[in-house]
Amino acid sequence: MKTEIIAVGTELLSLSFRDTNSLFLTDELDGLGLSVSFRTQVGDDPSDLRRAVRAALGRSRLIIATGGLGPTTDDRTREVFAAALGRHLVFEAAILARIRERFGRRGLAVPPSNRKQCYVIEGAQVLENPNGTAPGLWLETSRHRIALLPGPPRELEPMFRKEVRPRLAALAAGRTLVRRVLRLTGLGESSMESRIKALYGGIPEGVSVTTLACPGDLSIHLTYEGRAGRPQAESLLGGVQRRLESRLGPWVY
Repeated sequence: MKTEIIAVGTELLSLSFRDTNSLFLTDELDGLGLSVSFRTQVGDDPSDLRRAVRAALGRSRLIIATGGLGPTTDDRTREVFAAALGRHLVFEAAILARIRERFGRRGLAVPPSNRKQCYVIEGAQVLENPNGTAPGLWLETSRHRIALLPGPPRELEPMFRKEVRPRLAALAAGRTLVRRVLRLTGLGESSMESRIKALYGGIPEGVSVTTLACPGDLSIHLTYEGRAGRPQAESLLGGVQRRLESRLGPWVY
C-alpha cells in the first residue's frame, strides 16, 4: 500500500523549524508494517497545496496530512482536501460546543475565527483533540484512507496514538516490515557495487536492497515488506545478508 505524509506549513520550509511530525509518523507506520513511499513538505500557498494533494491522491492510498487545521486564513488543509475529493464542508455544532467549553474554562469567549474549525468534510469521522481546538478528521473512500491531523506535536502525537493507530492496525493486519543494515568501511561505492551486482537478480520477492554512501562509510539497507510472518521475513533477510557478507565480509563491521 503506497503511503504518503504531507506536512503543511510555510514555516517547515525555513531553517527555523524541523518537521518532527513526519519523523514520528514514519516511525509509527514502520511499526505497523506500513512503509512510507512519499514525504511531502508544502507551504500554505493554496495552489501549491492543491497540487500536493492532487499528486498524493493520484499515487498513494494512505495519506496522512499534518497542519493547516487552525483558525487562521492560511489554514487551508480541510478546504483543499474537500475540494479535491469533491465533497462539501459541513458545520458541526458539537465541535463549537467543545471549543466554547475549552475557552470557557479560562473565562474567554470564542473568537469568530475559531468557527472555521467546526467545519467537517462531508462523510469524515471527527478525531477528538483534548489538547487543542482543531479536531482531526478520518476519511475513507473506495480508494483512499486519509487522516488530517493538527500540526502541534503535543496535539498530533496523542491523537495519532488514540484515534488513528487503531484504524491503521486493522488496515495493516497481516503485514510485516523488517529492516537490517550492513555497514562497511575501507571500500569505495563503485567497488562495493561491482562485488554485489550479480546478487540482485536473486533477491526474494518482498525484499529491497538500498545502498547509501558517506565519506569513508557505506551502508546497505535490507527491507522486507509483505505478508510473511516475522520469522519468515527475518529468514529471508538473513539469507540475503549472508550472501552479501560472502562478497563483502572483510569490509563489514
